[in-house]
Amino acid sequence: MFKSNRLLTLCAQTSVHAGSGNDMGGVIDLPIQREKHTGFPKFESSSLKGSLRAEVRNADAENYLDMEHSQIVNYTFGPEGDTNTAASMAVTDARCLLFPVKSVKGVFAWVTCPMVIKRFISDLSIIGIECNCAIPQEGTVSTNSMLTPDNAVIMLDENVYNIKPDESVNDFAKYILPMFSENATLLQEQLETNIAVLSDDDFKMIVMMGTEVLFRNKINPKTGTVEKGALFQEEMLPSETVLYALLMTGPIYDKPENKGAIAKAVAKSGCTEDEFIMNFLTSKIPAVIQLGGGATLGKGLLATKIFDRSEIQS
Repeated sequence: MFKSNRLLTLCAQTSVHAGSGNDMGGVIDLPIQREKHTGFPKFESSSLKGSLRAEVRNADAENYLDMEHSQIVNYTFGPEGDTNTAASMAVTDARCLLFPVKSVKGVFAWVTCPMVIKRFISDLSIIGIECNCAIPQEGTVSTNSMLTPDNAVIMLDENVYNIKPDESVNDFAKYILPMFSENATLLQEQLETNIAVLSDDDFKMIVMMGTEVLFRNKINPKTGTVEKGALFQEEMLPSETVLYALLMTGPIYDKPENKGAIAKAVAKSGCTEDEFIMNFLTSKIPAVIQLGGGATLGKGLLATKIFDRSEIQS
């Protein structure tokens, strides 16, 4: 079905609130999106797809009224208000790969776990990318211990871990670094020394308890006090969180007589329909996108990078 595939990586430049609605019976009023079976943070594919559509449309705002451009956007992401024609592009949920944690040494560190690494490698294989580096294996890290690069000194938050140097952690860090945007400056400069692999259970505890929780309110200008019902809690994914998703494109779905201008553009490009849509995406998605709530507060800025199999394995 889908013939052209890319890996999309995301690194939070500011804290992000991709909300899941009200937490019925929970402690936090507005929690973030999480996987049901693991509790790991994620961005729903619908949230990510909507954000990408807005960014692509805004990137060429001056051309949006052009019939060919608007038609390409509609066929890529799906026609607005039309449920009879599917989008050519598919995007998966954005999964968490690295989570930032306060550290006594080095200010903060990125943590992951064998389960997350295993899923990442499996997801890469879906789009034809085979991992060619040593990776931390299950069973090599136990509860209350961590694997780190050689000579790394990491003490996470208030938790005490037994540190085990492991060369595979450094190999994995070097392998994934080219996959991320050069705009993610701290990641590019510090990942190889500030990364740790925890046990699956310890990682789950970190991502469940280590998010930011903001208290938001509205002050009544006449009384100077908080308006009734206006105090609420909002959960945020912290800055420097690293996620990834898969982008896939297939044929343009519609009757041939309805394709009009886009059929001419595809023919002129010399590409297949799926290649044409993927090339359009990779040329229009900006280096930094905004996702989730709090846009006017500077929240939800994500550094992006999109590339194919040849770029990763070269």
